[in-house]
Amino acid sequence: MTTAPSLNASELTFAEGLVGCPEWKHFQLEQRPDMQPVALLNSLDQANLSLIVADPRIWYPQYAFDVSPDDLAALGVASAAQLTVLAVITVEADPFAVTANLLGPLVLNPQTGRARQVIQSAYPYLARQPLDLQVRPITLAEGLIGSPEWQHFLVRKSADIAPVKLLVSREQPGLSFPVVAPWLVDPSYEPRLAAEDRAALGGAENGDLEWLALLNVQSNPFKVTANLLGPLVINQRTNAARQVVLAGSGYSAAHEVSGGKLEQALKEVERVSADPAS
Repeated sequence: MTTAPSLNASELTFAEGLVGCPEWKHFQLEQRPDMQPVALLNSLDQANLSLIVADPRIWYPQYAFDVSPDDLAALGVASAAQLTVLAVITVEADPFAVTANLLGPLVLNPQTGRARQVIQSAYPYLARQPLDLQVRPITLAEGLIGSPEWQHFLVRKSADIAPVKLLVSREQPGLSFPVVAPWLVDPSYEPRLAAEDRAALGGAENGDLEWLALLNVQSNPFKVTANLLGPLVINQRTNAARQVVLAGSGYSAAHEVSGGKLEQALKEVERVSADPAS
């Protein structure tokens, strides 16, 4: 499993420029917390020129790229594992579409700032690969309760199962959990975050937090329960997440869910693929 790197860096130098624009050689990466998972590649050669970039593995976890021995030498590394890969993101207004250039990724040595755009002629990638922005990468530094090794997930929205979302593992193919805002299960839900949990989430303010309850769906007979005792809490500014235990709250780890739009949506969960690239 490869996790997305921090995308803040000092000056980056593309000795040969970018494809089609050889004069664009010097850039700086900027990623503010509210921009994640994308970043800006700001030109230092041309005023007011910025490119939107992101790690393509956020959307396509199996994305692979090749670099030649000449590329490795120019970048000053011994293997591709030492490199950071980014894709240029394009947003088109009419009709609205968001795509990523997976055919010509940017690869860089984060230690030296050397960078290159490398065309991937051996792979069937597109220069305008469609992206689904209805996903958010999150990291649970301590994993899920009982499964500390499961740390990297995507929270995926889908119109098919709204208001339910899917918590999709980036480490275990095919592993996903339905999740939902706990207030849809219990409108009077009043969780209180312990100081230790808040510190683990970077001291986030309440307005930065997203709460999700894990759902357990049984098919025969159909029954749904929600874990209101151990919800997930996400710092939306950093995407750090933690499963907390609301000790002494009186909430149940198996709160029964029945009736209404939520139950109808849950009946569609099994029809939705857990693959974020589908």
